[in-house]
Amino acid sequence: MRTIKAATVALAALAILARALPAGAQLTSAADSTAGATCSGGGGGDGDCRNSAAFTVSCGASCSTFTSRYAWNINADTTVASTHDTSGNAQHNVTFNATAVGGYRLDISTSRVGALGRSADASNCDGSADTSGVTGSSNVALSSGTLSLADPGVIGNGGGDTNTPFNQSSGTAQIFRFSGGVAQSHSLSFTWNGSVRSNSCEASIRQGESSGTTTGCDVCGYPGNPSRTQSSDGHFVTVTLTSLCGNGAVEAAAGEDCDTGIAGSVCCGANCKFLTSSTTCRGAAGECDLAEVCSGTSATCPADVKKASGTACTADSNPCTLDQCDGTNVTCQHPAGNAGAVCRAAAGECDLQETCTGSSTTCPADAKKSAGTACTADTNPCTLDQCDGTNVTCQHPAGNAGAVCRASAGACDQQETCSGSSTTCPADAKVAAATVCRPTAGVCDVAESCDGVSNTCPTDLFQPPTTVCRPAAGVCDAAENCTGSSAACPPDGKSTAVCRPSAGVCDVAESCDGVSNDCPGDGFEPDTTVCRPSAGVCDPAENCTGSSATCPPDGKQTGVCRPAAGTCDIAESCDGVTNDCPPDLFEPAGFTCRVAVGACDQVEDCTGGSATCPPDSFLPSGTLCRASAGDCDEPEFCDGTSGACPSDGFMPSTVECRASAGPCDVAENCTGTSATCPVDAFEPPTTVCRPAAGDCDVAENCTGASADCPSDTLLPAGTVCRPAAGVCDLTETCTGSNASCPADVKSNAECRPAAGPCDAAENCDGAGNDCPPDGFLPSTVECRPSAGVCDPAENCTGSSATCPADGKSTAFCRPAAGPCDVAESCDGLTNDCPLDLFEPPTTTCRPAAGPCDVPESCTGTSADCPPDAFHSAAGAFVCRPSAGACDPAETCDGTGTSCPADAKSTAVCRPAAGPCDVADSCDGVNNNCPADAKSTAVCRPAAGPCDLAESCDGVNNSCPADAKSTGICRPATNPCDIADSCDGVSNTCPADAFQPDGSVCNDNNSCTTGDTCQGGVCTGTPDPDGCADDFLCYKVKSSNPFVTIPAVNLVDQFDNRNFDLVKVRDLCTPANKNNQDVLDPQTHLRSYKLKAVAGSPRFVRRHVKVQNQLLPQLFLDVVKPDLLYVPTSKSLTSPPPQPGPNNVDHYKCYKAKVTTGTAKFPKGIQVTVTDQFRTIAGIFDVVKPKHLCTPVSKNSEPVHNQNAHLVCYVTRPAKGQPRHVPRAPVYVHDQFRTDTLATVKEDELCIPSLKMVLP
Repeated sequence: MRTIKAATVALAALAILARALPAGAQLTSAADSTAGATCSGGGGGDGDCRNSAAFTVSCGASCSTFTSRYAWNINADTTVASTHDTSGNAQHNVTFNATAVGGYRLDISTSRVGALGRSADASNCDGSADTSGVTGSSNVALSSGTLSLADPGVIGNGGGDTNTPFNQSSGTAQIFRFSGGVAQSHSLSFTWNGSVRSNSCEASIRQGESSGTTTGCDVCGYPGNPSRTQSSDGHFVTVTLTSLCGNGAVEAAAGEDCDTGIAGSVCCGANCKFLTSSTTCRGAAGECDLAEVCSGTSATCPADVKKASGTACTADSNPCTLDQCDGTNVTCQHPAGNAGAVCRAAAGECDLQETCTGSSTTCPADAKKSAGTACTADTNPCTLDQCDGTNVTCQHPAGNAGAVCRASAGACDQQETCSGSSTTCPADAKVAAATVCRPTAGVCDVAESCDGVSNTCPTDLFQPPTTVCRPAAGVCDAAENCTGSSAACPPDGKSTAVCRPSAGVCDVAESCDGVSNDCPGDGFEPDTTVCRPSAGVCDPAENCTGSSATCPPDGKQTGVCRPAAGTCDIAESCDGVTNDCPPDLFEPAGFTCRVAVGACDQVEDCTGGSATCPPDSFLPSGTLCRASAGDCDEPEFCDGTSGACPSDGFMPSTVECRASAGPCDVAENCTGTSATCPVDAFEPPTTVCRPAAGDCDVAENCTGASADCPSDTLLPAGTVCRPAAGVCDLTETCTGSNASCPADVKSNAECRPAAGPCDAAENCDGAGNDCPPDGFLPSTVECRPSAGVCDPAENCTGSSATCPADGKSTAFCRPAAGPCDVAESCDGLTNDCPLDLFEPPTTTCRPAAGPCDVPESCTGTSADCPPDAFHSAAGAFVCRPSAGACDPAETCDGTGTSCPADAKSTAVCRPAAGPCDVADSCDGVNNNCPADAKSTAVCRPAAGPCDLAESCDGVNNSCPADAKSTGICRPATNPCDIADSCDGVSNTCPADAFQPDGSVCNDNNSCTTGDTCQGGVCTGTPDPDGCADDFLCYKVKSSNPFVTIPAVNLVDQFDNRNFDLVKVRDLCTPANKNNQDVLDPQTHLRSYKLKAVAGSPRFVRRHVKVQNQLLPQLFLDVVKPDLLYVPTSKSLTSPPPQPGPNNVDHYKCYKAKVTTGTAKFPKGIQVTVTDQFRTIAGIFDVVKPKHLCTPVSKNSEPVHNQNAHLVCYVTRPAKGQPRHVPRAPVYVHDQFRTDTLATVKEDELCIPSLKMVLP
């Protein structure tokens, strides 16, 4: 099947190419003409010349062969004693187009038939007739043969009757060329000439044309004398076109790469060119087979290749099978595999998913999670949440004895726990009266007790401001009193006032250091401190000693107090008594202060009124300081800027001191080193004083003793002045009277004779010195004509003087005419093609194309293959036998070459042999019955949580014996539960048992404390301050434009909706409230304004009760979503990275207000707060609640502390407290954006709180 398909693809490719090309080879647009023919002496009664051209075998619109005939006649017949000459040039032109599917061959044969004649029809006859050889040419180079004909002879001048007939043939010339369906233009041209003379007689050249206007001439026309058949005479050209593509041979000369007639050439195009490398020559026979493409350089298709083993292929929808090629088959294979792949997903949280075994194609039996397995809670703390081993959904029976079902609503409220036997929570109870609910928190605090009625502890009271809480401990310490508003004693403050005054100019006053209770030790000014400043240049300042409170005595100095300021000044010294320096004095006038230092310098004296010497002066510029000493010496003059006379200089060597007196005299220059001119000198005898003026002149030299040049002389006549430079150059000599050599003359004589039939003689060209390069006749010149279809004509090589050896062809001379014909080739020895033969009857001409096809053989007498036949359906010919129990045999249907598709059975091929055996059926894919498979499914289901379900072992046909479990049948569901185990006998699990009440446990909730077991449940006292910080929130302005953040999903205890974040609102800093530590000082919160996306349902108002450190209980209405708080990192110096790992939740904040009909929010609540913007504690008024903030899952991120809510209160600085100083820039970075903010003022204080939702 693969071979058939590949052949079909290749044939289709050939068919496509064939449709783009002509159906066969053809000649078109054939035309002939006489254009270019000439005549002289014709058109009268004494002589004429005529020509015509016509097809004797016409081509019509198209043909494979045609013949063009050119008819010509030149004649003359004049009277006695007269002479008439007629002459002309013949021009036979043939043009046509050749088209073939690939390459083609043109066979061109020419012949010329006619006669030269002379008739002495009068006395004194003197006539002649002469015609030349035919010169044939083609616009396309000939591959072999010639189109030219030799000279047939001449009838020279003379008398008498004579007739010279001629019948010439050129043989067959051939042109090989490639068409590829594109018409190729051909043009053939044939020329020759002729002439006749009549002098009292008749003369003619008859070549198929009538005699025209000539009268009374027997030898001029037809049939004439001697008689000739006019239609047989003329110049004949026959052109035959043969298409070469498909003849079983590759003709490179015709541009063929390959041949479609060669078996297996599926990559050979219909034009006998290689198919491109993108052409499919063998299609993929299946998804695991690869299609092969032609190489573009070969006619054969590459070897068949399959996809590599393991290559993925089309899945069969069975998750327990592999879908991959095996490197051998063309179809996708599906063996068992994919161990661990899910083949049956869990149908509920109490169902188990099943996975493939990797050794079987079937999915294991369905199984459930064991009874007692924990599952999703139903929000009721008094129910168990566990699987029952039967249902796929979670079950919720009563349980969880001791679990908190109602948290304490305040310090004076008790929490309630589940009973374990009911799904409802017990009634609410209060803490007994007189129980301390708030112990003293410091030396200035008073303890408060519950009243037995209210949930909350009474308002916190403090000691009055008159109470001393810390007495003074020294001169630098002050006593502290309680503030009346805080439990803590104010910080211990120290004085910074002066505690010991100064005792002198060199003593230091001491002050309290603000840290210690006592005054520091007594100290003095250091010895660097000036205690008496200088009173003049002769009075030095006095410094403290560092060990005394008084200044040392005043002292005077005696040193130089004014140094000399110049050569005309005198230095002054202190007198040791007064503070000032004596008056300033100078040297007297006339005191020499600078001596002369050169011939051009002058002496300077002090003036008596200045400390400086007058400026150094020089003799004026131009003053002679050194006279000239010779012709080459220069005088020197002062320059007015220096005291020294310039250096003695001589004339430079460029200065001429004696001029030249003739062509042989030398001018003398100064030497540059002497004052005198050098001695007079002449040019040496080697100096040319008159150079040669030409090739026939002699140069003259100086004598060495005179300033004049000798007289001029020339070379004598006959002296060679230009020797011959080559075989084509002549020698020139001097004339004796001219300085120049005569002009150079070249030869025109023969310089190299012809050396063979393909050589040409060379002559000098009269321009060059050398004989032209040895040239040969071109390769278009025929030097030996063809003698038959297997004898190619030889042409000169263009590179040799001799004609190539006579060679015979071994090419195809007769192509095969069908699959049972044999193409004949030349034998390389003889000129003719061998006899035509056929394939013998033993030759298969059409092989079987498939299992249902019959091969055909040649008859031995015909070139054609017999008609194609198939195996008959009536004979039930089995074309594919059964390959196994699941494979039925296929038989031919008598209509095609292919065997019907291989079909597989899906019937039962092996019945079940027991409850753990599976009946095996054919899979419709493989030939054999699948391996005998045993079940691994449950054959006896569990009768209770302590009964084990028995499953088939995958080996035996029977179900295993019934067995009971001793394993855990009810796992511990929390730290206060005890795991229960089966007893190995009963199907049911023993009664549930718990840890004793009061046992210490851990409920893994950082928001509770004091965890103990109660009724099997670990219960702790809620403490949201243990897992969340207080936050002080500031209104802020952003320096960056805000772009809406769309569709953020928020899921909390109230709502699951998408919101757009539309602007930035606040920045919240972790705050120290009432001296409570901050848990995470790095992670801040930034709030964004929320807007529900279009189409969202409206929020339903909720009622909640909250408690925190401000109030034991507060009832709030949750009105609508307002803000999203996002964990944020902050820096005051540079943009920070995103927040690192932390335990701070996102919060969704709802607008909230006190529920109507419940206690109003009390006035006068104050708190002290410090944060990163306010390092000194400030007192704030807490005005009213504004937001309730719930932990929220943003875009499916987890929540850390589900119970730690925030209540955010409107907050303002208390009266008299400093206002917020805006901070900018504040750099922040959260999951949504980086930003640069500026704080405006405090907005809200958010406090961790417990929340309960009310009906």
